[in-house]
Amino acid sequence: MTLAAPQTHAPVLPPRDVFERARHENFPVAIRLLPAAVREQLMAVYGFARLADDLGDEYAGDRLAALDWLEGELRRALDGGAAAGEASAGRAGAVHPVAARLARVIATTDVTAAPFLDLIEANRMDQRVRRYADWDDLLGYCRLSANPVGRAVLALAGAATPERMAWSDQVCTGLQVVEHLQDVGEDARAGRVYLPADDLARFGVGDADLTARSATPGLRAAVAYELARARELLGAGAPLVRSLRGWARVAVAGYVAGGLAAADAIAAAGYDTLAHRARPAPARVARHAAALLAARPSPRRPPSRRPEDGADGGAEGAGGLDLEAAYRACAAITRREAKNFAYGIALLRPPERAAMNVVYALARRIDDIVDEPGEPAAKLAELAALRRRVEATVATGTAAEPSDPILVGLAGVLARYPLPLDALGDLFDGCRCDVEADARTAHAHAAHAGAPADGVSTNGASDAGAPALVPRFATFDELVVYCRQVAGSIGRLSLAIFGAARPAEAAPLADDLGVALQLTNVLRDVLEDRDALGRVYLPAADLARFGCAPDASGPRDRLAALVTFEAERARQWYDRGLRLLPHLDHRSRACVGAMAGIYRGLLDAIERDPAAVLRGRVSLPTARKLTVALGSLVPRRGEGG
Repeated sequence: MTLAAPQTHAPVLPPRDVFERARHENFPVAIRLLPAAVREQLMAVYGFARLADDLGDEYAGDRLAALDWLEGELRRALDGGAAAGEASAGRAGAVHPVAARLARVIATTDVTAAPFLDLIEANRMDQRVRRYADWDDLLGYCRLSANPVGRAVLALAGAATPERMAWSDQVCTGLQVVEHLQDVGEDARAGRVYLPADDLARFGVGDADLTARSATPGLRAAVAYELARARELLGAGAPLVRSLRGWARVAVAGYVAGGLAAADAIAAAGYDTLAHRARPAPARVARHAAALLAARPSPRRPPSRRPEDGADGGAEGAGGLDLEAAYRACAAITRREAKNFAYGIALLRPPERAAMNVVYALARRIDDIVDEPGEPAAKLAELAALRRRVEATVATGTAAEPSDPILVGLAGVLARYPLPLDALGDLFDGCRCDVEADARTAHAHAAHAGAPADGVSTNGASDAGAPALVPRFATFDELVVYCRQVAGSIGRLSLAIFGAARPAEAAPLADDLGVALQLTNVLRDVLEDRDALGRVYLPAADLARFGCAPDASGPRDRLAALVTFEAERARQWYDRGLRLLPHLDHRSRACVGAMAGIYRGLLDAIERDPAAVLRGRVSLPTARKLTVALGSLVPRRGEGG
């Protein structure tokens, strides 16, 4: 759109056009559910912000002069030059109708002119500053370009306390960053780069990458990194929703939900906002809004105080989902995804069952980041962002993202059970190593992409010149270290929930049992890991010992012999790990017994037919799993109950 020259006797942009743009934003500015008077006031705030942005972004003439004109219009309106706001914009002496409309709001509410003068200053800054050196520099810009709108909305609601304004600033900055990520290409073509320069350098992103037809792996990684920061801001500011009532609660929930849905759209586009228009789906906005509104409003208290945590460690203080709703969501993940563990978890008492569902759901989310398709750099950024949110939840006892059921559930679990923090760190470290190994494999294959395709490799690659897959671990001891990180850690987390009379003795046994379960997974998934994920977990020394290729291919009888050998090793780890059972109470013992029993049943099936894992995934019938689970409830001779 080409804007007309700013003059005192004519509008720069027809007000109807300004307000029409509301429906194209990430958040619903004039939500239909709000009272008509409130909608009118919100649109006045929005219209002025939109006009300032249009002058700063699209005006064809002297933009600084145009912004000076807009500031003058606002000041004239506030001084009464608008003739009560009813004068026609085309009549000499009348101010622009957008400024007049805002002046009426300022005159009749707690809103002041300060936020709008900051918005004008942000647009002046856009004329002078084209890049931001680092994250702190960008935050300084957002304090002028985004945060004033949230503060104006709070003032409009009569709810502008210091605490709420701090939350609002986090939400508004998060929304601004998400919008920058949506518009990377558009901004770059306009000569502006809002991604911090130091982060672009870290991911190897050059100027040409910002205006290409599609994003490079480096740019996708940079977008994922900044998106994680934006999500953290939105999550940190989400308690604002819970602190409000009435129309303000609904409106702010819509704003936060719009930002979260836009973030989801960016992630769904593979962080490539050059090739894809990553705009929030209305259904996604509605789901996020419903989750934010599901939390009960805070009891009335002096609003400058920090909201007190609920008795269940974050159920109330999380500011998003109710703790019970979070537990239900984690339980649904467990039922859907934990085809083997769910049988054991179902045998626990309700509090321990809820806590185990949270631990499983967190582990599942980490695994999904690692195993789903995507660039390793983007996965590492997403994994690091999730780790920061988990660590923040641990540090504060409150969910770092109050709309995230796993983090809300984790806050509740931490309040009740002494989860070992080193185990959480081990889980992330092990999964990060998986992604780093994927990155090395991808780099090796990319380096050989030009080799002649004169054959077919044993792992299904169509390029015989490309390097074959190589084992992740040289020795069995290295594999055990990995198993301790990704599975022994779960054993130690579980033990903290179960409790034990002698925890110092029980913890190593829980760790050993985790190793046994993970070794069973490695054997069960040999084919899937190799052909679908490009991973070989069997140790290089053992592959060589049995005459198999490094990519876990070779004569079927040799591979079957290797599987039998590794299965016997896994059985020894079960023998050690199951010494944990006498340390547990009856229900916890039944849970662990059921899980271990189902996995030992898998191992039995593999040992009976080791070549089966070379044909597909081995599994147990549902009836067999139920039998094992129910049998674990029967006390063994000599066991207490």
